[in-house]
Parts: sequence; structure tokens; C-alpha cells
Amino acid sequence: MKTFKYTFTKEPDAGGWINKHRRLPRPEDTDDRGCVLVWHVYQGCMVQGRHNLINNGMITHWQPLPKPPAGMADATVGARKKWR
Repeated sequence: MKTFKYTFTKEPDAGGWINKHRRLPRPEDTDDRGCVLVWHVYQGCMVQGRHNLINNGMITHWQPLPKPPAGMADATVGARKKWR
């Protein structure tokens, strides 16, 4: 009988979602405000600060936020300054 050893660098068929029990987000996984995309058991997909994953038992998975649309990265900075 042959024995096979499998090593996964990311979860198979998870669509980019990372189980928080396998790995918590590091600062380099977050946006400039420390946020990531999370999956909440009842509320679905949300944006949360990476620190919220540790104590929230309803958050099961996370992934880095996607990049903003072309030409919009600077627009969000301007909008934040306008509404302060």
C-alpha cells in the first residue's frame, strides 16, 4: 500500500478564503487601515479589522481585501479628508 503526503499552501476549493484557525492575518495581509475581508456565520461577507478575528467566534474565514479599481486608490484618501 502506498502512502501519500499532501501539503497545502492554501485551502483547496476555498475561493481564497483562509480558515482563521489555520492562520490569522498578518499586518502585510491588511489594507492601510488594518482591515481584511471576513466571513461571518450569520452576516456573511464583511470588512473587519484584523484584530477582531481573534475574539469573534462567529467569524470563520478571512482573506485580503481586493485592490481598488484602477485610478480609485487616491480617490478614497480624498474622500476621507473631505468628510473629517
